[in-house]
Amino acid sequence: MSPGRTLLARLGARVPLLLALGLVAAALVVPVGAMLWSSVHEEQVVHRDGRVFAAVGEVREERGVFVFALQSAPGAEKVPMRLRQEDVRERRIVLSLAHYRHVLGDTRTLALVRDSLVLACGAALVALLLGLPAAWALGRRRFPLKGLAFALALAPLVLPPFVLGMGAARPVSRALEALLGLTGRGLQLATAITILGALLAPVVTLLVARAWARIPAGAYEAALLLGGPRAAFRQAVLPRLAPSIAAAAVLVVVLALADFAVADLMTFLLPGGGTPLAVFSKEVQLQWKQEQNTGRAVATGAPLLLLCLLGLLLAWLWLRRTRAATDARGGRMLAPAPLTRAGAPWVALALLVPLALGLLVPLTGLLSWAGTGGETVAAGSAVPVAAPSARGELFDFAGALERTPGVGGDCERWLKLGLLATLLTLAAAVVLARWAARGGALARASVAGIAALALATPGLVVGMGTLLTWSGVGFVEDGLLRPALALVARCLPVALLGVGLALREARRGQEEAAALLGAGPLARLAYVTAPLALPGIVVSTLLVLVLALREIDALVLLETGLFPLRLYDKIHFSRLADEANLALLYLLWLLGPLALLALLRGWWRARRLAYAPPN
Repeated sequence: MSPGRTLLARLGARVPLLLALGLVAAALVVPVGAMLWSSVHEEQVVHRDGRVFAAVGEVREERGVFVFALQSAPGAEKVPMRLRQEDVRERRIVLSLAHYRHVLGDTRTLALVRDSLVLACGAALVALLLGLPAAWALGRRRFPLKGLAFALALAPLVLPPFVLGMGAARPVSRALEALLGLTGRGLQLATAITILGALLAPVVTLLVARAWARIPAGAYEAALLLGGPRAAFRQAVLPRLAPSIAAAAVLVVVLALADFAVADLMTFLLPGGGTPLAVFSKEVQLQWKQEQNTGRAVATGAPLLLLCLLGLLLAWLWLRRTRAATDARGGRMLAPAPLTRAGAPWVALALLVPLALGLLVPLTGLLSWAGTGGETVAAGSAVPVAAPSARGELFDFAGALERTPGVGGDCERWLKLGLLATLLTLAAAVVLARWAARGGALARASVAGIAALALATPGLVVGMGTLLTWSGVGFVEDGLLRPALALVARCLPVALLGVGLALREARRGQEEAAALLGAGPLARLAYVTAPLALPGIVVSTLLVLVLALREIDALVLLETGLFPLRLYDKIHFSRLADEANLALLYLLWLLGPLALLALLRGWWRARRLAYAPPN
């Protein structure tokens, strides 16, 4: 082959990688960079007499007059300002840390940090209390239908948090009010902590159950022989569990800090909840949408991004320690103990309590709400609906859709957006995961960095960065591409993990053998890698589709004409049976891909067992 043809072949092989990296840059890297860059810019209006006015928020030009606002000090009231165009010498943008000074100097920032940390750390505590017993039951006990129990334990992590939160808010708040006597903002905060902890408990269950299942048998049996059960737990089990417990707790803190919907739900779902909880994500949304203060919103969101990155780094370090502690090379793992009659109630309790709080209570709340006609809300207080005509019927999905104007078009646009985002995400994930598996240390570090940045970036920060980057770019802004890019940024970590695990089914030696026979990169991918990795890629595709369809955090600043956003907006103002039926319909739509995923996994597992060689 001539040198020119060799060069073209090499460039052709690199085209998919370059396209995947370009998509990641457009969806994640450039928006985050644009957000951080805009946070150190300040717009100034210079009067012709030399006075400089630092504008807070947007500077608008209306019929030859510049309209903007001034703020004398952080937290002070805004003063509107109007200057005629002929009186303005210059309108400029300068590098400045003024937005960060406003955030740090605002009297509300202390309450913002306090409430955010109390909410996140409280949710982590609740998640540990619920998730650790479930992890023990799934990791250390052997019982029938264990796979189904594991899937149900992880379900709250996949379903939409705002739907489960709106179903659980009333029952949980009533229980907390009766047990602890809480009211007002204390009740709001405690309810949000309980709901978030229950919804994020699967993170603890997933990570700690894996560590429980990988206890080296030799170390445990030696400690048991020398010191008894307590010594065995203290010396052989706890050192291997502690890093995964710490990593799970930090991940729950990061996810709780980034959550937008659950804290916002408390504002209008609970009696007396007219004042929003002071949390980072809500403050970012208020500054962007209501105050129209882009720089302040970005400066508030940037520390949130850095906190999430720091938390993710700590979690990664602890998970590395977990792998090192449980890596019994050449040894055997401690086998799960069979379920006894005496232990069955404890296993059932460990599994049913988190399942009840994370799934059954929200679903029961939604069913009750739809069955009784619901309620309407004014000024944050619940007022019963008196008119029977306003009440609907349980499972009246067709009637709820008919009585909601424009929802048909929203559903169509929502489904198209989910499919587009899934295709883009999986295309990038397949190329990047293959690059990480077959490339060197640089490839692995680059893909790991992309996944970490995507996982640590909160949804609202992704939405802000996407708006700052792609607003005004016609072919991106007008259609579905802009929100699809935001969804790619949100779903990419899951896609990379799933596809990476799937590609492990195709060993390097098989591809090398095909290369020796003359197969090119595309032929090796089509005839060797794809057939072996196809089951895992299909499962990853269905999971990414569900995550794309359930996402609202990254879209709440970008879009309005989508079904989940229409539902979220409706429940701010009324909660009748129609809203509950729409929420139930939303869950049923998401359960379709999840049910297909479960069936495919079961079929592939049975097929693998059928063709497995005998021992």
